[in-house]
Amino acid sequence: MLYCQTAFFDFVWDDEGAILTNQKIRSLSLAFSTFYKKAEQDTHQTESITNNNFDSYSAPLFNSETKFQSLKLTSTNWRPLRTIAHAVVYKFFKLEPFWYHLLNIIGHGLVAVVLFLLLLQLTKNMLSAIAGTLLFAVHPVNTEVVCWAKSFEDLLATTFLLVTFNLVLLLHPARGNKRNIIFIMLAGLAFALALSSKLSTLFFPIFLILFFLYNSFNAQGSSIKAIVKIGWWPLLISIILLLESIAAVITRSLVLAHTAQDGYCTGNFWTTWLSMPRIFLRYLWIQLLPYPLFSDYLGYPFAKTCSDLIPWIYTIIFIIVFIALTWLFYRKKLLAPWLWFWCALLPFFNIIAMKQLGAERFLYIPTIALAWLVAELFNRYTNALPEQREQRIRHTATALAIIIVIFAMMTMNRSKVWSSALTLFETTTEQLPDSYRPRCNLVTTYMNLDKPNKALLYAEDLLRKHPTIKSLRIYAQALCMTGDYNQGIKILQEYRNNVILNRIGIYAAKRGRLNEAERCFRLALIIAPDNPRYKKNLALLQRQRKYMQQK
Repeated sequence: MLYCQTAFFDFVWDDEGAILTNQKIRSLSLAFSTFYKKAEQDTHQTESITNNNFDSYSAPLFNSETKFQSLKLTSTNWRPLRTIAHAVVYKFFKLEPFWYHLLNIIGHGLVAVVLFLLLLQLTKNMLSAIAGTLLFAVHPVNTEVVCWAKSFEDLLATTFLLVTFNLVLLLHPARGNKRNIIFIMLAGLAFALALSSKLSTLFFPIFLILFFLYNSFNAQGSSIKAIVKIGWWPLLISIILLLESIAAVITRSLVLAHTAQDGYCTGNFWTTWLSMPRIFLRYLWIQLLPYPLFSDYLGYPFAKTCSDLIPWIYTIIFIIVFIALTWLFYRKKLLAPWLWFWCALLPFFNIIAMKQLGAERFLYIPTIALAWLVAELFNRYTNALPEQREQRIRHTATALAIIIVIFAMMTMNRSKVWSSALTLFETTTEQLPDSYRPRCNLVTTYMNLDKPNKALLYAEDLLRKHPTIKSLRIYAQALCMTGDYNQGIKILQEYRNNVILNRIGIYAAKRGRLNEAERCFRLALIIAPDNPRYKKNLALLQRQRKYMQQK
């Protein structure tokens, strides 16, 4: 119910590459092929017209750099299970956003159900499990994953990961070998599905080993005997899941022919790593106080050189906070949720380049640690003498209810930001006025909404703040849309941008500006004479001109 409004949201941002232009979801056979075949995206779909009239061409003409980047990232990510799920939706409902968003709502609800079962196993207390689950379900930091249609991968991965953890906790020598083998087989299958949804779940075997060691130390004391006392079943499942993770990494590398997503966003490994402590502190902050929340992760500040003073200050603060909290959780025997949080973040440490420092969607699985911690604290505080228990439950439940209501209101308010590209980029531009990408996306959005005056206003500001060739190209497009074709085409001709000239030609042709359209197509053909698409568009324009003359 909290997220029901998101069912009526549009596709935004990387939905373009993951859903709208993803040819792999057009059939189930193509979707299944993504297990072993790299996704290929046509990043020039808007360059040619296959219909008989320019008016029938309805795809967005004006694309920001991030749209092409989203296509690139989609083709360089291995998400076969998400692709299959979207292929099933496409088979019945085509590209209607409602059903893709509804899938995310159901997915988040399913995660909450499986999380409840996990917390019930860990705490053996129904009220504690409910408390932790509710906090996770309404936490505002999860809005990016639930509201963003393409992020169904996170929901799938989390569901299967929590199923795996539930099955692992059922392993016990007293259950008998046959039942334990069944649990191990089911856990292995669930984890394979989690890895096929999103490879970042590969942290789980590492966490599992640490989790078993920690529990053994608590039971047996910190000694070698504690390691021996772990038992064969936990050891066996840990090895199996670790081998599955290695196999998934090898499969992904073979399919995509690379390991890293791209280069380091700061330019090199050292400045990226110097920037990470500030991101980690932000992660801790928004777990407890989820405000402000950003959608554009390129707006995060980073170290430009290794001698920058501010990043070093944040690094020192982070080390102090990390050591203090680790010691506190260890003393209070609450280290397991803390281990989950950091193990779940391991894939996003930027040890292998990710092309971004951080993002709120990276916190979806780590936030389970907060739910776990709340469940444990609720269980301990209310597990008092009978005469105190009822009073403590009432006080704790009241305090938690207030927090949940506040978080729910924040979540509903934050969700509205993701309702459309316009609301998303308007909000992000206000939050990060000096950041290039959201302003660039906002101009593009106004272009696609056919609001040329707004587009030109922001394009001028973009060029003033970021005087680059990309900004000049966007400014030229906005000029053409407002009717100043001469100046706009002149800029595009000077920088030999045949792709944008062709798009401007399509835009002009759709509005009956046939002379300007012909000029654009001819200039595009001069720059790229071997491109058959421009010849087809020019021929179509000539037919349209003859038709209008006859009419």
